[in-house]
Amino acid sequence: MKAVELVARSIDLYLYGIAIGSASYLLSYLFRSKYPVIVSAVSLLFAIFIFTYNMVLPKLLELRQKGKRLGLAEIRAVVIANLKRLVLPGLTILLLGFPLVLLSLWVRMNTSIFSRVFFLFITTSLCYTGIFFSIEGRSLFKSMIASILYNLRHVKTFVCILLVYGLISLVIGGTSIFKPSSLWIELSRAVVLWTQGMFVGTYLLIYYQEQN
Repeated sequence: MKAVELVARSIDLYLYGIAIGSASYLLSYLFRSKYPVIVSAVSLLFAIFIFTYNMVLPKLLELRQKGKRLGLAEIRAVVIANLKRLVLPGLTILLLGFPLVLLSLWVRMNTSIFSRVFFLFITTSLCYTGIFFSIEGRSLFKSMIASILYNLRHVKTFVCILLVYGLISLVIGGTSIFKPSSLWIELSRAVVLWTQGMFVGTYLLIYYQEQN
């Protein structure tokens, strides 16, 4: 209930996320065939910004809890400050994480139950990363490790989140019966995923605060 109340108070943060994701989808859908190189470059910038926004969302929600002023200027300042902290880890991942990229592509291309469950398991294991990164100020890699260890100490919650992610994955997968290139289907998927992330992320923040 606390999570729902906080989401209701943070509807602007929710809408900002949808706006950013939708802009990326629209750009790619409308102009990729005409300007593939430019669109790919801009899409990469969008992806970096969206990732950073997701990583700092726990901090933004905490500020909203405390009644701090949180306009666009404040949000931008928080995002940019943490983006700088992600530059070096990001370069490291690009240089050393090629096997992870191949793994991610394999999971996306492989429709077997094992590959999907494996991907959901890894995603859920890292669900506290943003909390440790943006609120506790740990580095990205330390935050990822801390998230995994925290889930090991809170197995019941981990299983619940895993089931939620699995259910949403089934919903998203069910839309594959529609035309893959449909813009509205793609946007609907993005909205569903962001809604899931917003509610789950808010719940995890409150759960973490109550346990500590």
